[in-house]
Amino acid sequence: FKDYPNVNIISHFRNRGYTRNISEGIEQTFTNYVCVLNSDTLLPPIWATPIVEKMRNSSQLGGIGPLSNAASYQSVPFIYDLVKDEFSVNDGLGFDKDELVDISNAIAHLGQNKFLDVPILNGFCTVFRRSAFNAIGGLDFIGYPDGYGEENDLCVRLKAEGYRLCVSLGT
Repeated sequence: FKDYPNVNIISHFRNRGYTRNISEGIEQTFTNYVCVLNSDTLLPPIWATPIVEKMRNSSQLGGIGPLSNAASYQSVPFIYDLVKDEFSVNDGLGFDKDELVDISNAIAHLGQNKFLDVPILNGFCTVFRRSAFNAIGGLDFIGYPDGYGEENDLCVRLKAEGYRLCVSLGT
């Protein structure tokens, strides 16, 4: 990727921890919104536009997340597996590129550009308003150096400062 003009590669001799690395990546950007995206997330062709439009239209929104096949209460088509007594994983959903587009289109149609206020967003893919992110001090890389809870902490702090968090039901 070093040959792409919009890619900046940052390398450290030692791993500094997931949360510090994400924080450093965010510091390298200069946009009004930042997306924290897990490396194993498969994205449909259209996903960011409805989220960014919603953020532009509501200054109290601190973060928005989409639906996924395995994101606790943000999961589709099934949220909870009653047999296993745990959140559903919906394995294999969307691995095929055409299926991913079809699912994305169906969700966009069914979600009708609706957004649901929630207390916490799943960290697999979350778009944050940079000003809100900065106002609360960003990710706590001291308290959560390896991740695993850093997005929950961030969401709790955003809510405590009066920001809203939403799930995009059409994304």
